[in-house]
Amino acid sequence: SSSSSNSLIVSSVPDMSTTIFPSHTFCDDFSDPSSCNSLNIVRQLTATFSFIGCAFIIFAIVIYKRWHTVGGKLVLFLTLSALMNTFPYFDGDTIDQASTKCVTQGWFITYLDWTVLLWNACVTHCVFQATHRKPVESLEKNMKFYHLVCWLIPIIPSSIPFAWNAYGPSGAWCWVTNTHIGLRFGVWYIPMILVLLYIGSAYFLMYRKLNKSNQTYRTDAADTDSLELKEEINTLKWYPVVYFVLSLFALVNRIQNAAAPHHPLFGLYILHALSTPLQGLFNSFVYWKGNKFPHFYQTLKSRFSKNAVNVYHPQDDDSDSGDDTDLLGQQWE
Repeated sequence: SSSSSNSLIVSSVPDMSTTIFPSHTFCDDFSDPSSCNSLNIVRQLTATFSFIGCAFIIFAIVIYKRWHTVGGKLVLFLTLSALMNTFPYFDGDTIDQASTKCVTQGWFITYLDWTVLLWNACVTHCVFQATHRKPVESLEKNMKFYHLVCWLIPIIPSSIPFAWNAYGPSGAWCWVTNTHIGLRFGVWYIPMILVLLYIGSAYFLMYRKLNKSNQTYRTDAADTDSLELKEEINTLKWYPVVYFVLSLFALVNRIQNAAAPHHPLFGLYILHALSTPLQGLFNSFVYWKGNKFPHFYQTLKSRFSKNAVNVYHPQDDDSDSGDDTDLLGQQWE
């Protein structure tokens, strides 16, 4: 009787492997369910670090009021898109293949990846325009165009997979499934490569023009302007470079998926999960390296003190702020 009661108790306990990782979930790519658990942990940790990095950049821009310049606005909106791009990676729950939650996650990943990519391209375009001495009015008009491009265009490629019901389990998260390899490259990887080629070509042309300007200009002021512009580009260029490097692991992983769809490599997925959400974190390193933060405590106090009489403004400081957002020193106001 005791053995029968024990067997009854055992039979009443649910199988945790099928409860936590039920059949037809996004963990089907790996025979060991713990693999997906590890990928989710890595993804959530890197997304957290990226979120913190983005929050730091936005905090610094707000505290020092660096949104008044063209470059400051570009960095701000690039950071906002990178911050939003961390949200889909925080969800580590098991998702059923046919669930609305899985499809929604896949759409948001595609849409937000596109916004980050296009804001990197817009940073490049603005710096390119600056090297050709475009007036501030032209740059102001470009900002409106940038918003249309970066927030509206991504709706198109992120919505195309709906026509083939292509969003679903894709490794340890939801995206375009392994059965739609061509669609993966059509809506994301091929356009991404083309945009990165544009970014690389633009920076090559900019450096050629700046080098030629150094040989052409004869006045000290002109030489100084050219050298300062080079310093601006030396900082701003790292945002697209960071994006390019972090995208390589995801590209290699998806190429391997296309070549051997039934034999995923856990190591590549780890690199994919580790690198993809990290744009915000590495951008914060670039921002920290390319900027100075003078009188930080006084500035912070002046922003939040209601009774402050003498409010410190960084732009009133005679020292060079070293701010990469002061693109050509052109103010919006």
